[in-house]
Amino acid sequence: MSGIDNLGFVSKNSSVVPPNNSFVSQNSNLIKKAKDVREPDQDLGKDAFMNLLVTQLQYQDPLSPMDNSEMMAQMAQFTALEQMMNVSIATNKQTALKMIGQFVEYSYKDLETGATHYSKGRVDYVKTQGDDAILGIGDQEVKLENIIQMVSEEKVPPQTTAFEVLGKTVQASSEYMDDDGVVIPTTIEGEVVELKFKEGRPYVVFGDGTHQLDVNFENVKNIVENPSITGRTVTAMVKDYDGNFVEISGIAEYVSTSKDKTYVYVANHLVDFNQISSIK
Repeated sequence: MSGIDNLGFVSKNSSVVPPNNSFVSQNSNLIKKAKDVREPDQDLGKDAFMNLLVTQLQYQDPLSPMDNSEMMAQMAQFTALEQMMNVSIATNKQTALKMIGQFVEYSYKDLETGATHYSKGRVDYVKTQGDDAILGIGDQEVKLENIIQMVSEEKVPPQTTAFEVLGKTVQASSEYMDDDGVVIPTTIEGEVVELKFKEGRPYVVFGDGTHQLDVNFENVKNIVENPSITGRTVTAMVKDYDGNFVEISGIAEYVSTSKDKTYVYVANHLVDFNQISSIK
């Protein structure tokens, strides 16, 4: 006999779907399906806290409502939580800004395989995305939480002469004066294309043309083995003399990074990093 017997069991030859009160083997295809994986959020943010409080008020017993002192205590907790989160966000942004021009080790996920990779690079810029601080490292954009540690590049030995860095990519400190007369410290990364001597002191030269930079050799800090953008082909949109946007492409000769701006010198243009459309 096939089908369902009097006890509600399904015989092995049956193709009939059992009723709700039947017993089914744990290996049956009837119950084999992918399990929904739930990843609980371990952090209680201010929005979740407020939703919890509103839900508590909504479902409270109208004959025995929440005590005012208890409600005030919860509101105080909410205010303290919000203040702590704001301080944490501000601290993270300040930490990220201090990393501009520094070399870091970071992790990132391969979008195709999902595998986690590790790499090193120089922080070129920082931007905010919601409450997150995003660090621009070469062609990667990395969250602050994925920064593992700060690392140092090869230091220039004390006995090194200016002639020994000629043709190498280095990192140096510099400064410029803005339109308001304020001196802005900057970090320069670029290939040393020439040496100049002023009053007997050697200066390393970055780039050529209109925006050529001369930096005192004493301000050269690191020899960069793995440049972030320097030497790579960059495409960007810039304005011509008529105010129209035109596309330019060329080799990035050097990168200039200040507190909140990063510029790339390419094809005789000093280009805002945000105007770059591709890096190869």
